[in-house]
Amino acid sequence: MNKITVVILASSSDGSLDLMTRLNGEPLLARTIDLIRSLPGNITCYGFAADKRHRNYMTRRGIDCSPTPIVTHRKNFPRLVSGVVPVLQSEGREIRGTLSLLDPHYPFLDRNDIARAQKYMHDRKCGGLMAVVKSRRTPYHTLVESNGTVDFFTRKSHLTRVPMRQEAELFYLPAGMMLVAPSHLDPDGTLRTLDDAMCGWEVDEYKGLDVREKTDLALAHKLLHARDDRGHR
Repeated sequence: MNKITVVILASSSDGSLDLMTRLNGEPLLARTIDLIRSLPGNITCYGFAADKRHRNYMTRRGIDCSPTPIVTHRKNFPRLVSGVVPVLQSEGREIRGTLSLLDPHYPFLDRNDIARAQKYMHDRKCGGLMAVVKSRRTPYHTLVESNGTVDFFTRKSHLTRVPMRQEAELFYLPAGMMLVAPSHLDPDGTLRTLDDAMCGWEVDEYKGLDVREKTDLALAHKLLHARDDRGHR
C-alpha cells in the first residue's frame, strides 16, 4: 500500500491573501484538506501555520497541527524541507513513506498531480522533487531547468550561474508541491542532502496559479467557472 506523509504549509505571514478567503464557497485552506482526504493509500497528515485561526481550522478538520510556527522558504527547497523535518521529529510526529509538502495558495493541484509526481520522482531516482510552472518573468528567487534538474539561484548570482542569452526567456517557478523520497530520509528522520538529488516536474499553467493577491483570486474564480462550464470541478 502506498504510504505518504503530507504536510500543509499554511503560511500567510508574508502579507499574502488570507487562507480563509473563500474560493467557490470554501476557504483556500479547505481545498488542500479536501485534496488530502481524497488521496488513496496510507496517508499521514500534519499542518503548520503561524496564524492561530488556520491551526484551529485545520484541527477542526482533523489535521494534526504542529504548535511550532516555521518560516516557509517556499522558493528554496532544501531550506524548506530541512526546516520541517527536524520539527516533526522533535515533536514525535512520524514520517511514513514519501514526504509531500503542499502550499494551500495553489488551489488547482489535485490528487493525480501527487501520484504522477511521485512516480516521476521514483522513475528518475531523484531524492526530491519540486512542482514547477513556466513563467516569462524572473522573481528574486527563481528556478531554471538545467540538464534535467532544477537549480536554485538568486538574481545576484544570475550572471554567474546562467548564461545571458537572448533566447533564455522562460523560467520555472515553484508550483506549490514538494516531495522527498523515503531514500533521503534516514530512519531517525534525518534529512540527507538534496543538493544534487532533485528534479523539477512541470505542471499545467493554471495549476501553477499562486493565489496570494485579490487579482489572483479573481483569476481563480474565472478559471473555476470556465472549468465548470466544461464539466470539471
